[in-house]
Amino acid sequence: MQQPIDFSDGSAIRLTIARYYTPSGRCIQRPYESGNDRNYEMDLYKRYEHGEFFSRDSIKQNEDERYYTNLGRVVYGGGGIMPDVFVPQDTTGISSYLSTVLNRGLTLQFTFQYTDKHRQSLNQFDNEESLLKYLSRQGVIEQFIRFAESKGVKRRNILIHKSYQLLERNIYGNIIYNMLGLEAYIRYFNQTDSTVKKGIELLEKEEAFPKPAVADTDEENGKETENGKEKRAA
Repeated sequence: MQQPIDFSDGSAIRLTIARYYTPSGRCIQRPYESGNDRNYEMDLYKRYEHGEFFSRDSIKQNEDERYYTNLGRVVYGGGGIMPDVFVPQDTTGISSYLSTVLNRGLTLQFTFQYTDKHRQSLNQFDNEESLLKYLSRQGVIEQFIRFAESKGVKRRNILIHKSYQLLERNIYGNIIYNMLGLEAYIRYFNQTDSTVKKGIELLEKEEAFPKPAVADTDEENGKETENGKEKRAA
């Protein structure tokens, strides 16, 4: 769990302030080892390159970290939480232009500056719907494109068109966060988040709660087993 902390010069950091635990007490935070910074920083990139965001089959589970929940379902330690329903990342709007401006932190820089410059006008809005309606009439994305040009990112109209919705979502989302806070920011992104939408679909179908696995009984030692392995709490 991270908390953004802003500094007076306009920069910011995201500081880890808490760990996440499953209901059974299993910590899902990746362990950090001092002196191993590079591997820690590159982990997300390596997972992306390996295809773990796009295909469930690309995610390798450590059989040495195999556990069973109280319902008898198989889960694995050492790699975070594997969802019961895998929702692949949508790459439809990804382009080299979008990757460049995001990797250089230009959307954050622009939205910090835009918020400070227009704070008096933005203060009149107390919900994300009215703020979005206002922003849509201000030519914010065109202003960002010119800002990116001033930072050395060439205007690429075809790529911008391809990534327009993602770019708009990112910029508007940051402005909403700056003005209305985290809850409004989350509500805004949840409207188009494919994972959230899939979760709502499963809830409406009453398919959200996982069914318990069928466990065999080892009559010889009196322990419940599945596939011949002793059942352990996750």
